[in-house]
Amino acid sequence: MSSPENPSNSLVPSAQVAPINPPVPDAADPAVANLPSLHHAEIATARRYADASRAASTQRAYASDWRHFSAWCLAHGLDTLPADPRAVAVFLSAEAEAGSAPLTVGRRLAAIGWMHRRAGLQPPQAREGAAALLEVMAGIRRSHGIAPARKHAADADVLRDVLRAITGDDLRSVRDRAVLAFGMADAFRRSELVALRLPDLERGAMLEFG
Repeated sequence: MSSPENPSNSLVPSAQVAPINPPVPDAADPAVANLPSLHHAEIATARRYADASRAASTQRAYASDWRHFSAWCLAHGLDTLPADPRAVAVFLSAEAEAGSAPLTVGRRLAAIGWMHRRAGLQPPQAREGAAALLEVMAGIRRSHGIAPARKHAADADVLRDVLRAITGDDLRSVRDRAVLAFGMADAFRRSELVALRLPDLERGAMLEFG
């Protein structure tokens, strides 16, 4: 990946920083002006719904993320709108190296994409060259994320305690005990157990799942 500090390997040729909150096209927009049948009130309604597409807290977080990205682009002489996917990839890796959590880095990427869509531009995640960007994001999650805790498989002692906890001779209690015992005996997955139907069960028969 090219280094942004090297002028000969510049990711984007010119520096052009966009406003923190790029506007949704309104009545003054030339594209909208070519639609004379639309009234200002209708356009304002569309703008209101666009603003409501994200919660206020999310919009505040996105604005903060956009400021981070804009400042980084300005320091490196890169455009913010439209942003080159390669530049975004380098920005995200820099954020991860600076100690930002994978969730924060992912939100910064979402904010960049959201700002592009609000400006009527294709987000970097969907542009040509986005594969490298997505690979970088996946690598950040894998390298800096928290490994999922492994679950211990239930053993016979656990099953015994669970079965004892299901008291009663009503139909539901009998069913629950049977399903648990049946699932443990044949090591069925949950999806296999819930997919069982009465015609699948025969006394002494062996079930096979493809």
